[in-house]
Amino acid sequence: LTMMSSPVMLLLVCALYGQVAEGFLPAPVASQKFVQSASLSCAQATRSRMSHVGARRPACVLSLSASTDLAETQTLITRLAKNLEDLEALKANVALELDELQSSLAEKKASLTLIEDRLKKVATEIQSAQAEVRIATTEIMPAVIVGDGRLGQMLKAKGDKSDVMVRSTSEMKFQINKNPGGSGKNGPIYLCVPNSALSELVDACPEDRREDLVFMGSGNLGDFLEEKKLSSCSQALIYFVIGKPGADPVDGITELDIDGLTCAVGKWAPDLAKRLRKVEMNCKLLSAEQFEVSRLERLVWTCSVNLVAKANDLKTIGEVASDKFWPVTEDCMNQLVAAVHSTTGIMIQDNFYERMRLYTASVGQFNAVVKDLPFRNGYFYDLSRSALKSNLQDPCPLHTKMLKKIKAVRS
Repeated sequence: LTMMSSPVMLLLVCALYGQVAEGFLPAPVASQKFVQSASLSCAQATRSRMSHVGARRPACVLSLSASTDLAETQTLITRLAKNLEDLEALKANVALELDELQSSLAEKKASLTLIEDRLKKVATEIQSAQAEVRIATTEIMPAVIVGDGRLGQMLKAKGDKSDVMVRSTSEMKFQINKNPGGSGKNGPIYLCVPNSALSELVDACPEDRREDLVFMGSGNLGDFLEEKKLSSCSQALIYFVIGKPGADPVDGITELDIDGLTCAVGKWAPDLAKRLRKVEMNCKLLSAEQFEVSRLERLVWTCSVNLVAKANDLKTIGEVASDKFWPVTEDCMNQLVAAVHSTTGIMIQDNFYERMRLYTASVGQFNAVVKDLPFRNGYFYDLSRSALKSNLQDPCPLHTKMLKKIKAVRS
């Protein structure tokens, strides 16, 4: 402060930070005022130095000048200190208001989450009620049941008395074209066969009846149906299990899925749901988008649980739900879920793993089997091979490793 130019330096610093000695002016105005003041002070300091060099001023004048500069500097410091105090108070007030706004925002977000949850529940309740109306008002139509396995026999035994069961492609073609006995002329055509038999059956079905096909098999049917231009056909995901031909089905009801997981979509979904009610099995009627999520969930579950069981020499799928084997099962599922999301963009539900563990335990007495590879595990293995051929990491390394271990694919 003893330097003649110190007030000038202080003003310049204040100007740089947009502060003003005389209240809170807008930064541009403040900067302009300080720059002008600083320029004036610089000129004064320069003249003072030149005067000092050219002709020394009397000591009394120098003393008076220094005293004046010191007084002005002290006044400026006092004002800036007051401004600093006011700014601190303003900062505290703004911080308090910000805390209040953040608290209010958090409350509103919590309220929004509750409202969204409630909206989902109400929408689900409405959809369930509408489905009940559709099922209740549906009259079961005489059907053609293709396949005499456990599912086909159950549908025939508990279905309409006019239902017709056929066991081969030629029988199906004859029944549809000739319609002996007048049964199944306009009703559903339930395909209760392995996925490997679907292509031949679809090709044998007259084009004007293909909209009546009901695909009952699980697995990745999306590409197949799209190729055959049958994506709008009825489909079902069967989660109940039939131990042997003629036995009653066992539903996979759990505390998280009290209505079971079996579902259907399409024109003949209500017909199937009403048939299953006869054997005390539930069947949800879903939209196409909802069904696709459920289909991929079922695909991930099937390809993980059975594979882990076979890779560890377990006989039944229920053993996979134990604490010893569930962690590796969930790891496998997690890889497959990520692969599904990367290829389809579909997000699996948050509680998927917990739901599937409970479901696995509920139907745990049934044998583990890895089969129908092109429509099941082969879907994920193809993703892995494609990635590796492109010098990318295997998206499903655990799945690939276990497939090779059980020799389902070549090493």
